[in-house]
Amino acid sequence: MKFFANGNIEYHYGTMTPGTTGTAHQGSGATTWLEDPTGKQALAVNVNSLTPGIAPSSAWRFTYAP
Repeated sequence: MKFFANGNIEYHYGTMTPGTTGTAHQGSGATTWLEDPTGKQALAVNVNSLTPGIAPSSAWRFTYAP
């Protein structure tokens, strides 16, 4: 994760090597999101997906908007 002074946040994913469970290395079956401090709101990237939801060598940027 990268945190920026302007409030932006980035998730960075590097090379992901396949294991023995198909596409698990690409986020299938995983949940990835950014949640607010109260736990009442979240921005989802990947939620219990049956298919790959995170590509190797990729990034997600969440842009702060006051």
